[in-house]
Amino acid sequence: MEETPQRPLGEILRENLRELILDVIVPTRVIVASFLVFVVFLLADEAILLIIKWLIRDLASRNQMIGTLLEGIEIFSFLGVAVYFVISTIASLRLQWQVTKRIEEALEE
Repeated sequence: MEETPQRPLGEILRENLRELILDVIVPTRVIVASFLVFVVFLLADEAILLIIKWLIRDLASRNQMIGTLLEGIEIFSFLGVAVYFVISTIASLRLQWQVTKRIEEALEE
């Protein structure tokens, strides 16, 4: 009967830690990249709304409905950017998961 050589515990722990770190780094990179895009979109959105408010400030001061409409536009534009962030992050994570799964399957063959 042949004995199989035992791997040292330190080597097993290092390998498991490396795999865990790689499993955590990729999704973290996707989330950080999506968050940066969210921040840029939000800043651009706020800049555009600020310019629009500045251009029609005189009209908005005379007509309360215009001011209320602008506030609604601000709220819904923020919600639109936030929904985009959530959907794109989920889609990116799913795509990354699928690619990783295909690579693992190809390496097993």
